[in-house]
Amino acid sequence: MSESFKSIWPSGIPTTLWNYDLMRAAPYRASLPLMGIRPDWQFLLAFFFGACVISAFAWKRFRQRSFDPNSFDYHVLQELAPTQLRGTGPLRRAYVYYVFIMIAIYTGLTFFGGLIFSAINVLPVAGLQVDIKDNVLNGSSWPLTLAFALAGFTPLLKPLELTETWLRQRAHHWVGIPVRIKERTRALLNSLDKEIENDRALSKRMEENRRRLPAWIKGHIRLGEGPSRVVEKWAELEFMVQMIADKKAWPDVTVADDLRQSVERETQAAEISLENFEDLLQVNYDRASDGRGSGKDNGQEAIARHRRQLEARLKDAVAQIEQSRMELAALLTVFAERDAHYETISNPMFAEVVRRAFPAESRLNVDIWILVFLIPIFLIYAFAVTIDEHSLLGNVSRSAVTVSTTAALETLRIGTLFWIPAFVIVVWRQYVIETGRSSSEDAVRAGPGHLLLIVIVATSASAIGLAALALLWMGIIAESPVRFREILLSGIQPALPFFLSQAFGAAAFSLMIVVAHNRSEKTRSLPQAVLLGVLNATVVTAIMLGILFFWSRANCTTLICAEGIRGEVTREYGKGLLSFYRYFNLTDFPIYFVIAFMATVLLVRRRTVGRHEMSNERTVESGVAPIIGQAANASIALIGAVALMSPLIAKAGDEVKIAAADERTLVVAGFRSDAEPFSYAVGSGATRTFKGYVADFCYSIFDGSKYELVSVEVTAEDRFRRLRRSGDPTTDANTKDPQIDILCDPTTLRYNDQVISADGIFSPEIFASGVSYLLRRSRKPQVDAYLAYVKGTTAEPLTRRACEVNLLGVRDEGAAPTECDRIEAGCKVADSSTESKPQYHRCEFRNHNELVEWFCGSSKQLPQGMLLYFGDQEIIRAKVAAWNESKGCPMQEIEQQSAYYTYEPYALLMSKADPSLVQFVQRRTYEIFSHRSKANSLFGTYFPNSQMSPLVANLFLLNAIDEESKFSAPNLTQVTLPRNENQAR
Repeated sequence: MSESFKSIWPSGIPTTLWNYDLMRAAPYRASLPLMGIRPDWQFLLAFFFGACVISAFAWKRFRQRSFDPNSFDYHVLQELAPTQLRGTGPLRRAYVYYVFIMIAIYTGLTFFGGLIFSAINVLPVAGLQVDIKDNVLNGSSWPLTLAFALAGFTPLLKPLELTETWLRQRAHHWVGIPVRIKERTRALLNSLDKEIENDRALSKRMEENRRRLPAWIKGHIRLGEGPSRVVEKWAELEFMVQMIADKKAWPDVTVADDLRQSVERETQAAEISLENFEDLLQVNYDRASDGRGSGKDNGQEAIARHRRQLEARLKDAVAQIEQSRMELAALLTVFAERDAHYETISNPMFAEVVRRAFPAESRLNVDIWILVFLIPIFLIYAFAVTIDEHSLLGNVSRSAVTVSTTAALETLRIGTLFWIPAFVIVVWRQYVIETGRSSSEDAVRAGPGHLLLIVIVATSASAIGLAALALLWMGIIAESPVRFREILLSGIQPALPFFLSQAFGAAAFSLMIVVAHNRSEKTRSLPQAVLLGVLNATVVTAIMLGILFFWSRANCTTLICAEGIRGEVTREYGKGLLSFYRYFNLTDFPIYFVIAFMATVLLVRRRTVGRHEMSNERTVESGVAPIIGQAANASIALIGAVALMSPLIAKAGDEVKIAAADERTLVVAGFRSDAEPFSYAVGSGATRTFKGYVADFCYSIFDGSKYELVSVEVTAEDRFRRLRRSGDPTTDANTKDPQIDILCDPTTLRYNDQVISADGIFSPEIFASGVSYLLRRSRKPQVDAYLAYVKGTTAEPLTRRACEVNLLGVRDEGAAPTECDRIEAGCKVADSSTESKPQYHRCEFRNHNELVEWFCGSSKQLPQGMLLYFGDQEIIRAKVAAWNESKGCPMQEIEQQSAYYTYEPYALLMSKADPSLVQFVQRRTYEIFSHRSKANSLFGTYFPNSQMSPLVANLFLLNAIDEESKFSAPNLTQVTLPRNENQAR
């Protein structure tokens, strides 16, 4: 028996009747439940190796062009590869985007291939039907087959190649590849136009060139841009040729060497353009070059032809100067994109030109450093869990696996709260500036509306991450898919709303980060930075503390606390400060404070960077939705393309459709809403569900079966008459008060008139209890005794017996018990004028909620007498304790009886109308008890810090008719859904 169950099992009772483990090694027991699924390490190893293959393939493909070079006018885009257009920083960022999406698609197809392909088969689209055997999708060769298919078949299959190329284009576009040469070249030329006018040497040179222009050239180009503009372009081209040819003019020699071939070609073309224009300055416009201008007729014709040739040559020369000027400017733009050290340019005038065209920018650097901080955070959580100062991720034993898993999940939660919002802000700025929608200073420094939009997007991204983390967390600690859904969505503290509520902390963090960055743009004052850091850390910590207080208060309003913050069954409050610290996992709050403080003070700092580095750290203004939509479209398209080519990679003979789910049979189950800890309701409306020992036992019976369970509420009074009888039609669950097929509440196995008339069949016993009572004494002597019970329960005959034997000595000795046959609807205050002697009152209530409200009510509103609350001992104690925690009950006036006055064996009552259902429930009951660990966990969940009675332990023992190992894994013969829908690896 595991250590976690020793506290609930009574001493002297054998733990099992099956002792095969005495003859062989102990069976495998997973450290984590993982919904009852044992991980296939060979499959996981193949998956990780396949991810490495995908990453290598992604880098090779990423370096290729994703655009048509012929669609651009500039030679640099027609000849240079993406790695030559941008620096290493932007390329790494784009590659991370690209490979992350590729691996995400690969992961989805690896682990959920059956579900995806079955969904594709449902679509009425020709060509999307995929037939792959289940054993192929679950075999250890599937990840490698899929990885090599993505890496090797992509260039061969046109749909897959088009999809991958589109995805690569998006990744390049997110970091400005291809660079927007036209816009940035225009910015460089505009800056050069302004600076060249202020430079004395160049201005003097332009004036000399203007005087050198012949009259015929001035007259001809006056119809175009004008002589001044042509002379200006002429000087600019000469200046750029000089700058780009001078190796010392640009500091980064590596960039110059990388672009040497393009530089030499464009420089040569520019020199030819200048020479052609210079030649025109020396030509005589009025005299033909062949010297035949003396003849009157022939001379005029030759001169006219000569002039037309010169005009054509002039037009071509001016066009060549403009083309060379644009090409050299484009080359200089690439230089500026790849080398940000503008201050080291040797020519001061040219350095100012570049600074005007590509101003230095400041960036948020917080995303990288928060990611780095996650490493020590993991170590802190691992240490805290090891020394028992932080709770484990669930109700599991402490081991290296559970400790590391807890630390990893907590670290992911911290990253989701802080790193994801910071990353979204960084991407926001990048998108805004890359698309030219605003300047870098305005990308974060914005008005209230823009600021609110940034915070909403960052918070939404964090909330999506928290929801995914909740699914992962609950999947790790859940024993079955039904339990997974229950702890995720139901109960006093459902996991999904709890995790999503933490996004409020991410919202505050995002807002303060943007505000802190705005301040860093204006000032570098350390005191102000520290003040903002303390403010951010305090606000975030206070919000997270308020969230914890809200959920903890809701979590402990009943005696049986619901699932804890991390899925484990919570315990009573410990004694002392350390127990309080451990119970509420207060290790989180110093981490919240430090991360928020450091992100504001140290990480959000002003940093001057060049154009190519700055483009790494820009953020998205209104383009997050398009980016997300494009990524989603890429994922869907790539999945469809893989689906089209997947038959090519499946083995011959494996073309069999995945078996569809059998038609599910509807079963209506009746649950009590007031009988905790056995059956009680949680939630309201559409989210209303039932929990408790008997309720969970009933859910476990139908888990993974062909039956679909519909939960309806019944009362102790109407539960038997609502049982469906033999010959009745199939139950319609949509009607009011529908008939039920099985009664899932603490029903005593009796064959009295009510049960016999219900015409039902009992399951094997699932629990043993007994009727007892709680006594609330009166301070006055000689008062009446009020014996209260719930109508329709087995406590009713015990109240009659208590009255007949004069249990409390209220009646005089020898007096006849005439009042014992009288039953009152609720216990009312007796009229002292008509009642001269104390007597007993038997009072019935409709349910336990009404009874406990009466029993714990104010003495001013209650009868002046002794109040007795009769019922099954576990139920009445739980009801009073829960009422005391939520609304208060005078516990100092209440006495508890430890004795059971009856024997109440609980069983599930089923309708005889469906014999197959009866047989199924009986078999599954024995299977659940045979799965001893699961049965013991069920008891420990709803009876924390309690030990089984020998009677209950023997009941558990005798119902375990088979070996536990046979029921530790799902019975595949009972599973009707496709395997990949209800199992995860």
